[in-house]
Amino acid sequence: MLSNFGRADGGRETWAYNFVPRLLERYPSLRLSIYGFHIDGQPDNSAMALMLGQSLGDMLSIRFVRAKAGAIPNQIAFLRRLRTIAAGQPAFVLAVGSWVELLAVLLTPRFQSSGKLVWLRSIFADEKAHRYPAFMRPMLQRMELAVLKRADVVIANGEDTADHYRRRGLTVKVIPNGVDVDRWRIEPVRLGEQVDVAYVGRLAPVKGIEDFVEVAREARHRGLGWLRFHVIGEGPSLASVEQAAAEGLLHYHGAVPNEQMPQLLSQMQACVALTYVRSGDEKFSGGAGVSNALLEQMAAGRIIVAWDNAAFRQVLDERSAFLVRQGDRHALMAALTHIRANPHAAEARAAEAAEVAENYGFDRHLELFADAAAPWLREE
Repeated sequence: MLSNFGRADGGRETWAYNFVPRLLERYPSLRLSIYGFHIDGQPDNSAMALMLGQSLGDMLSIRFVRAKAGAIPNQIAFLRRLRTIAAGQPAFVLAVGSWVELLAVLLTPRFQSSGKLVWLRSIFADEKAHRYPAFMRPMLQRMELAVLKRADVVIANGEDTADHYRRRGLTVKVIPNGVDVDRWRIEPVRLGEQVDVAYVGRLAPVKGIEDFVEVAREARHRGLGWLRFHVIGEGPSLASVEQAAAEGLLHYHGAVPNEQMPQLLSQMQACVALTYVRSGDEKFSGGAGVSNALLEQMAAGRIIVAWDNAAFRQVLDERSAFLVRQGDRHALMAALTHIRANPHAAEARAAEAAEVAENYGFDRHLELFADAAAPWLREE
């Protein structure tokens, strides 16, 4: 996984910290090697094996591809150097993220005879390829498809992502993200005069952070002092969030380790889910899958306000959330004011969301993975 495996780095990292110890508990004969990516100056997470579970012993090892900041693009460094640190000849390799991680596997000689699984966390062409010059994007899309076709198993974390790749001729299994329901079970929401609403996730336009900031600005303009906005995360739009915080429009908490999030969410009444997925206007497009953060917020019994799109319709409906037209900031504001005016109805939707989250426990998540990886896994 092209990741430094920091506790507060994002959804993939949260997933790994939950998934790995459960996988090894279920398969005690498994020996797992994790390969990550570390840039000079980042925190050293090489002790992740101990953090994942001190009882794992020699079942788990971790190695990092290491690179200098700004020397070459991260993806290229990972592709070039994974082969230099790979050890052993594993039965199978799981590439988590996008086709780039899978390409690194394909280019590593020690992995040639291994089963190859790729777990897609987004649609690369929609969420990542826009970073490249327009003339390169068609070529990148062709490369992505050619690489993914060489996987033995392709997994997506949501039907919206899977549908995109199925339309391109791939066979895709869907394994939604899982949530540790017991850890997120906190006191139910009780609305009062103040409504604290949180944005949790990567600070990027495709995730809706600009909409959130502008709604906070509108609330200030309208004198809605009872509505307080909170942002938790890091990303490319950090400067605009910090500016909004300096203006007093919102509270910026930075990146927060996942183990601290239940306590922080207990101070919030509502959370937003604003990731854009493909729509007619094509302002942004992408595959959100079943969001890790969303499942956690649902399990915590928070009031959910989300764009009404294919990604969030996988898990939400009008009984469990307030769904508003994608990109409609006025509707987003209206939903927040409706919550305060109708507290009992809002609390009922939060309770329903918590019940829905029960269907996404890690036991089911692991069962689906065991099915996908059945040719290479055995229980003892």
